[in-house]
Amino acid sequence: MAFDCIEGISQNLVNSCENPPILGLGDKAYFFNYDELTATKSLTLKSLVTDLAVAIGKKGFTATGHKKSMNAKNELVPSDQFPDTYKQTFDFVLWAKDAATVDAILKLNKVVVVIERDDKGVAGNSAFAIYGLDTPLYKITTTQEDNVDNGVFKLSLTAENQRVPYYSFFDTDYATSKATLEALLVVQV
Repeated sequence: MAFDCIEGISQNLVNSCENPPILGLGDKAYFFNYDELTATKSLTLKSLVTDLAVAIGKKGFTATGHKKSMNAKNELVPSDQFPDTYKQTFDFVLWAKDAATVDAILKLNKVVVVIERDDKGVAGNSAFAIYGLDTPLYKITTTQEDNVDNGVFKLSLTAENQRVPYYSFFDTDYATSKATLEALLVVQV
Protein backbone atom coordinates (compact mmCIF):
# COMPACT_ATOMS: atom_id res chain seq x y z
CA MET A 1 0.00 0.00 0.00
CA ALA A 2 1.38 3.41 -0.96
CA PHE A 3 1.70 6.11 1.64
CA ASP A 4 0.44 9.47 0.47
CA CYS A 5 2.26 12.63 1.45
CA ILE A 6 -0.92 14.60 2.04
CA GLU A 7 -4.30 13.16 2.86
CA GLY A 8 -7.62 14.27 4.29
CA ILE A 9 -9.99 12.54 6.64
CA SER A 10 -11.71 9.28 5.75
CA GLN A 11 -14.01 8.42 8.64
CA ASN A 12 -15.71 9.80 11.72
CA LEU A 13 -13.49 9.87 14.81
CA VAL A 14 -15.72 9.00 17.76
CA ASN A 15 -15.08 8.51 21.47
CA SER A 16 -17.67 6.06 22.77
CA CYS A 17 -18.70 5.96 26.42
CA GLU A 18 -19.79 2.35 25.82
CA ASN A 19 -16.18 1.40 24.99
CA PRO A 20 -13.84 3.62 27.05
CA PRO A 21 -10.07 3.07 26.77
CA ILE A 22 -8.27 0.85 29.28
CA LEU A 23 -4.82 1.75 30.58
CA GLY A 24 -1.97 -0.73 30.61
CA LEU A 25 0.14 -3.39 28.95
CA GLY A 26 0.14 -7.12 29.48
CA ASP A 27 2.99 -8.80 31.32
CA LYS A 28 4.77 -10.10 28.20
CA ALA A 29 6.42 -8.40 25.23
CA TYR A 30 7.53 -10.37 22.17
CA PHE A 31 10.96 -9.61 20.72
CA PHE A 32 12.10 -10.52 17.21
CA ASN A 33 15.33 -9.88 15.36
CA TYR A 34 14.48 -7.34 12.67
CA ASP A 35 16.14 -9.26 9.83
CA GLU A 36 14.37 -12.52 10.74
CA LEU A 37 10.78 -11.26 10.88
CA THR A 38 8.37 -11.00 7.94
CA ALA A 39 5.10 -9.12 8.25
CA THR A 40 2.08 -9.33 5.95
CA LYS A 41 0.49 -5.88 5.79
CA SER A 42 -3.13 -5.19 4.96
CA LEU A 43 -3.91 -3.97 1.45
CA THR A 44 -6.55 -1.57 2.77
CA LEU A 45 -5.43 -0.32 6.20
CA LYS A 46 -1.95 1.23 6.36
CA SER A 47 -1.30 0.34 9.98
CA LEU A 48 -2.63 -3.24 10.04
CA VAL A 49 -0.48 -6.38 9.95
CA THR A 50 -2.44 -9.60 9.38
CA ASP A 51 0.34 -12.17 9.74
CA LEU A 52 3.85 -12.53 11.14
CA ALA A 53 6.49 -15.14 10.35
CA VAL A 54 10.03 -15.83 11.52
CA ALA A 55 12.76 -17.23 9.26
CA ILE A 56 13.43 -20.98 9.23
CA GLY A 57 15.79 -21.95 12.05
CA LYS A 58 14.99 -18.76 14.02
CA LYS A 59 12.59 -17.85 16.81
CA GLY A 60 11.27 -14.97 18.85
CA PHE A 61 11.89 -14.18 22.51
CA THR A 62 9.97 -12.54 25.33
CA ALA A 63 10.45 -10.08 28.12
CA THR A 64 8.17 -10.26 31.11
CA GLY A 65 6.99 -7.31 33.10
CA HIS A 66 5.14 -6.59 36.30
CA LYS A 67 2.55 -3.87 36.79
CA LYS A 68 3.90 -0.78 34.97
CA SER A 69 7.44 -2.01 34.26
CA MET A 70 6.90 -1.78 30.48
CA ASN A 71 5.68 1.11 28.37
CA ALA A 72 5.28 1.70 24.65
CA LYS A 73 4.88 5.15 23.15
CA ASN A 74 5.02 7.01 19.87
CA GLU A 75 5.27 10.60 18.80
CA LEU A 76 4.81 12.49 15.55
CA VAL A 77 7.94 13.88 13.92
CA PRO A 78 6.61 16.59 11.59
CA SER A 79 8.63 17.75 8.61
CA ASP A 80 8.45 20.91 6.52
CA GLN A 81 9.96 19.20 3.47
CA PHE A 82 9.17 15.47 3.65
CA PRO A 83 6.31 13.22 4.75
CA ASP A 84 5.79 13.21 8.50
CA THR A 85 7.15 10.21 10.39
CA TYR A 86 6.84 8.76 13.88
CA LYS A 87 9.31 7.93 16.60
CA GLN A 88 8.44 4.72 18.48
CA THR A 89 9.85 3.87 21.90
CA PHE A 90 9.63 0.79 24.10
CA ASP A 91 10.78 1.16 27.72
CA PHE A 92 11.13 -1.73 30.13
CA VAL A 93 12.76 -2.86 33.35
CA LEU A 94 14.86 -5.98 33.93
CA TRP A 95 15.26 -7.27 37.47
CA ALA A 96 18.07 -9.79 36.88
CA LYS A 97 21.67 -8.61 37.29
CA ASP A 98 23.61 -11.75 36.36
CA ALA A 99 26.25 -11.96 33.63
CA ALA A 100 23.88 -13.61 31.13
CA THR A 101 21.42 -10.70 31.50
CA VAL A 102 24.19 -8.13 31.06
CA ASP A 103 25.36 -9.98 27.94
CA ALA A 104 21.80 -10.00 26.56
CA ILE A 105 21.52 -6.24 27.20
CA LEU A 106 24.79 -5.62 25.36
CA LYS A 107 23.47 -7.48 22.29
CA LEU A 108 19.95 -6.01 22.37
CA ASN A 109 19.68 -3.95 19.17
CA LYS A 110 17.98 -4.08 15.79
CA VAL A 111 14.78 -5.66 17.08
CA VAL A 112 11.01 -5.51 16.61
CA VAL A 113 8.78 -5.61 19.70
CA VAL A 114 5.14 -6.67 19.83
CA ILE A 115 3.30 -5.51 22.95
CA GLU A 116 -0.02 -6.76 24.25
CA ARG A 117 -2.40 -4.18 25.64
CA ASP A 118 -4.86 -4.67 28.46
CA ASP A 119 -7.35 -2.92 26.15
CA LYS A 120 -8.10 -5.67 23.62
CA GLY A 121 -10.63 -3.71 21.55
CA VAL A 122 -13.41 -5.44 19.63
CA ALA A 123 -12.67 -9.20 19.31
CA GLY A 124 -9.00 -8.40 20.00
CA ASN A 125 -8.46 -5.92 17.15
CA SER A 126 -6.52 -3.55 19.47
CA ALA A 127 -4.69 -6.12 21.60
CA PHE A 128 -1.30 -6.23 19.85
CA ALA A 129 0.89 -3.37 18.61
CA ILE A 130 4.16 -3.69 16.71
CA TYR A 131 7.04 -1.27 17.29
CA GLY A 132 10.10 -1.10 15.04
CA LEU A 133 8.66 -2.68 11.91
CA ASP A 134 9.64 0.00 9.34
CA THR A 135 13.05 0.56 10.91
CA PRO A 136 14.31 -1.50 13.87
CA LEU A 137 14.45 -0.50 17.51
CA TYR A 138 17.88 0.28 18.98
CA LYS A 139 18.93 0.94 22.57
CA ILE A 140 19.11 4.63 23.39
CA THR A 141 19.50 4.36 27.16
CA THR A 142 20.40 1.72 29.69
CA THR A 143 20.70 2.68 33.34
CA GLN A 144 21.26 0.69 36.50
CA GLU A 145 21.93 2.11 39.96
CA ASP A 146 22.40 -0.25 42.88
CA ASN A 147 20.86 2.16 45.42
CA VAL A 148 17.90 3.26 43.27
CA ASP A 149 14.76 1.24 42.42
CA ASN A 150 16.22 -1.96 43.86
CA GLY A 151 19.10 -1.82 41.39
CA VAL A 152 17.07 -2.85 38.31
CA PHE A 153 18.12 -2.19 34.73
CA LYS A 154 16.01 0.40 32.92
CA LEU A 155 16.17 0.16 29.14
CA SER A 156 14.76 2.29 26.38
CA LEU A 157 14.64 1.20 22.73
CA THR A 158 13.73 3.63 19.95
CA ALA A 159 13.00 3.46 16.24
CA GLU A 160 12.72 6.59 14.14
CA ASN A 161 11.38 7.18 10.63
CA GLN A 162 8.32 5.00 11.16
CA ARG A 163 5.46 5.47 8.71
CA VAL A 164 2.74 4.98 11.34
CA PRO A 165 2.48 5.50 15.12
CA TYR A 166 2.50 1.67 15.46
CA TYR A 167 1.24 -1.30 13.48
CA SER A 168 -1.70 -3.25 14.87
CA PHE A 169 -1.33 -7.01 14.61
CA PHE A 170 -4.67 -8.74 14.14
CA ASP A 171 -5.51 -12.04 12.48
CA THR A 172 -9.20 -13.05 12.67
CA ASP A 173 -9.60 -12.67 16.45
CA TYR A 174 -7.65 -12.34 19.70
CA ALA A 175 -7.05 -16.07 20.15
CA THR A 176 -5.69 -16.54 16.62
CA SER A 177 -3.40 -13.50 16.90
CA LYS A 178 -2.06 -14.66 20.29
CA ALA A 179 -1.52 -18.20 19.01
CA THR A 180 0.50 -16.86 16.07
CA LEU A 181 2.80 -14.95 18.42
CA GLU A 182 3.23 -17.90 20.78
CA ALA A 183 4.04 -20.21 17.85
CA LEU A 184 6.88 -17.88 16.83
CA LEU A 185 8.64 -18.50 20.17
CA VAL A 186 9.88 -21.92 19.05
CA VAL A 187 12.52 -22.53 16.39
CA GLN A 188 10.79 -22.45 13.01
CA VAL A 189 11.17 -25.49 10.75
